[in-house]
Amino acid sequence: MISVESAIIGLFSFSIVLLALSFFKKDKYKELENQVENLTMIVMQENYQLKKKMKVLEEELLGNESYTVPLNERYETNGK
Repeated sequence: MISVESAIIGLFSFSIVLLALSFFKKDKYKELENQVENLTMIVMQENYQLKKKMKVLEEELLGNESYTVPLNERYETNGK
């Protein structure tokens, strides 16, 4: 029969081996994390470029008018 002491020593040894193996195992989520980070940066850059283009387009369309004033307010002041 296996004594309690030998069972504890065996389990402790097994846990040390598993701990050592965990350091050498490749982290498969690290690559996924890098891909998500790159995708996030690309989306943020595209969003910034679209906002810049929209601002230029609004300035061209509205001319000297302020493009921050809602259309309904602009028509109310011009119509009266």
